[in-house]
Amino acid sequence: MAESPPEISRKDKHTMSKKILFIHPSDELYGADRVLLETLAALPKDWTLEAWLPSDLDYGDKLLSAALIEQGTRVRSMKLPVLRRAYITPLKLVRIAGWAISFFGKLAKNRPDLLYVNTTALFLAVPLARILRIPTVVHLHESLRGTEGRVIWSVISRANQIVAVSNAIVEDAPARARAKTRVIYNGFDLPPAQPRERHDKIQLLFASRWSGWKGVDVLIDAWDSVDTERFELTVLGGPPSSGVSIDVPNLVTQSSARSQINVVGEVHDVRRYIDAADVVIVPSIQPDPLPTIAIEAASAARATIATRTGGLPEIVAEGETGWLVVPGSADSLAAAINALDEESLTVAGDAAATRFADKFAVSRYHHEIAEVLEGWAK
Repeated sequence: MAESPPEISRKDKHTMSKKILFIHPSDELYGADRVLLETLAALPKDWTLEAWLPSDLDYGDKLLSAALIEQGTRVRSMKLPVLRRAYITPLKLVRIAGWAISFFGKLAKNRPDLLYVNTTALFLAVPLARILRIPTVVHLHESLRGTEGRVIWSVISRANQIVAVSNAIVEDAPARARAKTRVIYNGFDLPPAQPRERHDKIQLLFASRWSGWKGVDVLIDAWDSVDTERFELTVLGGPPSSGVSIDVPNLVTQSSARSQINVVGEVHDVRRYIDAADVVIVPSIQPDPLPTIAIEAASAARATIATRTGGLPEIVAEGETGWLVVPGSADSLAAAINALDEESLTVAGDAAATRFADKFAVSRYHHEIAEVLEGWAK
């Protein structure tokens, strides 16, 4: 039988000050990073909130740290037991074991009322917290499959609660973990939608890390079959801090339609580019649990062309708020782009804004995530 949060009266919840420790595996400002900010914003103002972020990589401007500090959260940078793919070597695994021992000591000294583990890159923290009998909530932003997925599921099932960002994630969960999992869609406080401006050409936008599985290479391949007399493409993002990366500038130089592709790179204000676009492209080739860019597009009343994988069908309603294509298929993606017209973009954009308000509003997210964390912070 699944554990349940202890019964605490609403009055008690808001009169008892709690100490919550958040651990997170990056210091950037992409999807899961921004969800962390909204999670912190949902909690009572008199609680003591502290975030531990990793120091094993150079994150340059440390955008998440800056945003957390601005919110009033104490931030510490340290070696956390982050299991990145590049670290799966005997020597580096020994190093991670050392980081885990150090983390365990700091956690024992800190003794928070609740440990919040954001993403499974830090799944090794779960058994360490349970040894110390610290209630633990894991916020799951990833699809877990295969042997690696089974190992991670077996570890995080020891947490008191798992929060998954989409139903697509839960489909792969073993029974023990499924019983502890609650699906809470990410919600964001975003600017109101702006009317689309008419352009000489329909403006398409890709905005994501240039990771191998995000499908930007498929999009550039598809572009050679797109009627570039009618369309222009803007590409935002940059190489991931770790993992397989796509050399986007090099791919664009090889495209026969490169004159209609504008590679901008990293930007802080993605919304400005969404507002300038007519449609957002999310061409992920592997299950993408709940990509933030598709939610942002909906909030801006912009249609989305996305692949039929992961949590994308939970954001994009086929034929209503956008269109779903075959993952990894440049032909399918090009056909969907070529079929776009002004009327369909307007209708889909309006429907997307309505869907955002119904499913991804920040007020709904704050209520649901606070309910979980307040329940376990005993």
